[in-house]
Amino acid sequence: MYLNMKQVKRVVAVYFSPTGNNRKIIRTIAKGFNVSNTIEIDLTLPEGNKNYKGIHDDFQAEPADVVIVASPAYNGRVPGVFRERLARIKGCGGPLVIACTYGRISYGDVFQEIGTVMKNNHFVTVALGSFVGYHSWSNTKRYIGYGRPNYDDLLLAEEFGNACHQKISKAYQNEGAFSEEGIVNMNNYKTAIITLSNDDEIPGKFHDKLFRMPLLSRSKPTADCVKCNTCVDVCPTGAIRPVGSGKKELICDPKKCLHCYACVRACPHDARVLKDPVISIITYFLSKKYSR
Repeated sequence: MYLNMKQVKRVVAVYFSPTGNNRKIIRTIAKGFNVSNTIEIDLTLPEGNKNYKGIHDDFQAEPADVVIVASPAYNGRVPGVFRERLARIKGCGGPLVIACTYGRISYGDVFQEIGTVMKNNHFVTVALGSFVGYHSWSNTKRYIGYGRPNYDDLLLAEEFGNACHQKISKAYQNEGAFSEEGIVNMNNYKTAIITLSNDDEIPGKFHDKLFRMPLLSRSKPTADCVKCNTCVDVCPTGAIRPVGSGKKELICDPKKCLHCYACVRACPHDARVLKDPVISIITYFLSKKYSR
């Protein structure tokens, strides 16, 4: 049961976005709420990173806040580091909107994982939205979801935010009682908007064990690397570090690597590669079916 509020006063956008897909989506959803007071909590980077823009203490949501959490789907799961970082977002029984971007395959168990974690943090999930993004493993030869999220995806995300605002505002006017609204299917580009009446309707399975990527090949610098350390600055787990004489060698820890390709995408000299036979096989078949 929500506190008897009459309107949404602030939108809090919490996200994990190594390659930028989630950032685009959550900002557009927040725009759809049309609330002037919007804050972002970017939990992509580890706290020790010089570009960290997250929080240094637990964040306590206020009664008139709506919190939006956006996560990518990695093999249908929430990245383990993001789930850990979400523990610092505390609620007081207020509404939660969950968004997920996925590389044209499936959002898997993302909604259930985030919904369960945030329920334990005293939030109530009221809406879910899934959106297609450019797959992290895409490359210039094998496109998967190329150009996504595109104009239509972002238009849908804004519409989703507006619909969520209306749903939550209506519930506040009814003294906190959320009515059953069923499922609204947005068929454009297989993007779904699902509105909920209670936590039991969240699809997927909760996993007690945090998701870690399987041990595949790690990213490596090519001969064109100029040691600018951009890859170090964008790595969401701190897996890449300078070592050796003068710390000129940029080594990636395969146990920490998410294979999110943030380092490959961000390198200003195209001097970082991640080659693995398993990834090559997967991207070959996905690009044949899901190029757009």
